[in-house]
Amino acid sequence: MSIALPQLMKDAPMTIVTYKANREVLREILPPGLDPHPEGRVVLNMWDQDYPDSSSGFASPGPVSVTYLAIEVAGHDSWTADGKISAPGRYFAGQWISDADGGGFRDYASHAAGVGSHTGETIYERDGGTLRASLMVDGAARIALAAKIGKETLGTLGGHLNYFCDRDVAGTGGREIAHVAVPFVFELYPAEVENLIFTAADGFRLLGGRPASDLAPLTPLAIDSVMYGLATWAPFQVVETWPSRN
Repeated sequence: MSIALPQLMKDAPMTIVTYKANREVLREILPPGLDPHPEGRVVLNMWDQDYPDSSSGFASPGPVSVTYLAIEVAGHDSWTADGKISAPGRYFAGQWISDADGGGFRDYASHAAGVGSHTGETIYERDGGTLRASLMVDGAARIALAAKIGKETLGTLGGHLNYFCDRDVAGTGGREIAHVAVPFVFELYPAEVENLIFTAADGFRLLGGRPASDLAPLTPLAIDSVMYGLATWAPFQVVETWPSRN
């Protein structure tokens, strides 16, 4: 059960964690045409939006929660609007969307970019300065994140992020890489990851069918960055495509 967040965090708080993973496994998961970033990192994004007034609803009113895993890729960096911070491109490897969404965000992601998803509920629990976020799949917690968080804003970032997905080419039987541009503004708050746990399970799979545990963090845990706060982003769109495989 989610614990209601204070007014400060009402507008769909989001947590984005970048951590080191097995770079050779990342290479195996990425489709032809994309290479893992030299740092060998995975991006974990978890958000729980309980408030209907903080979203368009994607034409399906109601709360929505999302967790996704993305592999950082080489050669496709983007920059914040002030030109001070860069971010590697990201390949959608796994995405879990709550049933409460009613198909709104799920359908939008599929129709706009070809991004698939599985069913899963992301639950935020906040107790004072501690945040616990869990991805529940088939009634069990498959990803559990614990972090210390603060209330004083650190500032605001704006820019766009380059995402990529591997999708069918309609009517051809082939595959293509779709480059998706996501504009964003992010109001940052202090956060420090204390723990990140993946639970291996046969039914907990990435979009390509591999076990999601393939993207578990290295041991010992190596966190490269964490962003926690309020995210605003515009509807994403495909800006270019190129063949992946026949």
